[in-house]
Parts: sequence; structure tokens; C-alpha cells
Amino acid sequence: MHLDALAAYDDLRGRGVPAERLIAFGESLGGAVSIHLATERSCAGVAVVSGFTRLADVARVHYGALAAMAGNRFDSLARVGKLGVPLLVAHGDQYEIVPYELGVALFTAAHEPKRFVRVSGAGHNDVFAFPELIDGIAGFARDVTRR
Repeated sequence: MHLDALAAYDDLRGRGVPAERLIAFGESLGGAVSIHLATERSCAGVAVVSGFTRLADVARVHYGALAAMAGNRFDSLARVGKLGVPLLVAHGDQYEIVPYELGVALFTAAHEPKRFVRVSGAGHNDVFAFPELIDGIAGFARDVTRR
């Protein structure tokens, strides 16, 4: 997944899209990929919806001791502090897959500038149905691509 994201980014840059117009965006597991991408390539910002700290932390909620099998894959917590661009973390507070607390922990570990959008009443799979999420992402995109 990381290699695919890098290839897509490199393709866009090769087509003349400036880095300051690109936002690394991902939902859930894709959030980990977007954070990884932004630590490897220049971009205007990173937007993560329903993100988490580490895959093992999510697995622990659902599988207990078997979470150790997830290893250290998709460790956003280790990378988020290395971001040199603005970050948006948005998360529904009614989780059924990724706990809200993991999104908060990811946000807390990041450096400024950063924004957090709590989507009240949203779960993991319906978060995009809430206008405050769409408004938050659109506002973030406008702000970071104007710099």
C-alpha cells in the first residue's frame, strides 16, 4: 500500500502537479498510508479520517491477545511526530471499528499546526454522511493549499 501511494504521488508530480497543491488523504487504514506518504514526500498537508495510532492497537480492541500478530505494521504513532505539514484528524465518536480514543491519541502525538474534528454521533462507516466532516476537510484543504 505504501508503494502504491508513493507511485500515485510520483505520477501526479510527473504530470506537473505541484507538491503544495497535494494533500495526503486517507480513511482508517488509508490514514496510516497517508501519514507514511507525507513523511516520504512533500505535500501541503495530511488529512486523516477515522485514523488510529497502530494497527495492533485496533486489533487489541477486537482480538485481545491475538493483536500481537499485527506486529508493528501501520504505526502512525511513530511517524506522525515527523510530519512537517499541517494535519487534520477527524473521527466519529461512536466507533464500532476504530476507537475514538485512538484518533485522539494520534492527534495528541502530532505537532502543530493541527486540527481535530469530532464528528458527534458518527461511527466508522457512516462518518462521511455528516456535513461537519465534509466542511472540516474542505476548510482544511482550502487553508493549506493557500499557503
